[in-house]
Parts: sequence; C-alpha cells; structure tokens
Amino acid sequence: MPRELFYDNLRQIIDDVQRLRRGYTQEGNWTLAQICRHNLMVPATWLKSPASDVPETDLQKKMKPLFPAVLAKRQLPGKIDAPDHLVPPADTPDSAIDDFIAFTQERIDNGFPAINHRLWGNITPQQAEQMMLIHSANHLRYLHPTE
Repeated sequence: MPRELFYDNLRQIIDDVQRLRRGYTQEGNWTLAQICRHNLMVPATWLKSPASDVPETDLQKKMKPLFPAVLAKRQLPGKIDAPDHLVPPADTPDSAIDDFIAFTQERIDNGFPAINHRLWGNITPQQAEQMMLIHSANHLRYLHPTE
C-alpha cells in the first residue's frame, strides 16, 4: 500500500529522497532514480512555459475545474498519463537523484515564476510550488524507506 505522503515544503522532499537513497522497498514500477528523473523533468518543463494570454487548450478547459480540489486535497485526480518524453527510461542512472535534489534546492533558493501548466493553465508561483510538492509526493509514496 502506498505511503500516505504530503510535503509542506520543498526541503521535506530533499530530506525524504536522501532517506530513500539509504534504502527502500519499491511498490510501484519506478526506482528512486526514475522517480527523481521524472520529478525533475516535469517541473523543469513548467519553467519553459511562462504564464501567458494564450487561449486555454481543450485539456486545460477540461481539467481546470479540478484544480481547487487538487490543491485542497493535495492529491492529483486519479491517473494522469505523462507524455512519452517525460517517462524516465528503465536505465535511468542514480545521478538523476542528485540532479533532482539540486533542482529542488534551486527552487528553494529561487522559487517558481507564474507558469502555464499543461493541465491547469496559468497558475501563480505559489501554486506551481504546491504542484511540485503534490506531484513529488504522488510518485515518491510508492517507495518505502527501509531505515
């Protein structure tokens, strides 16, 4: 059964990843390295999509009404398939863990800009950070620390 996992801040993600690095049992399909790779790639793509006046996509129009509940419950709504380019390869190296920690520390130091999220449309920097907390917990909950 997945861990019940909620992060209050980005530092807690780093602490959890470092704890998992020392040992974990895997419940899902992805290793710690794969999850870290994915959890870095997703918010990194957000940084390439600043908030804009571009009309909402059909997907954003469909998903945006769910966004307040996602933030309130701190959970993603069901299964959301990642685009193929955001699925980590099976042979993801352990260096992806360090890359994710460094990216997360950079977000602690510099925050997020307002972004245009592929599902939610334009969101604030604070909402982008909340989405990183929620998204990271969504995947890391399938790894159980063994220490």
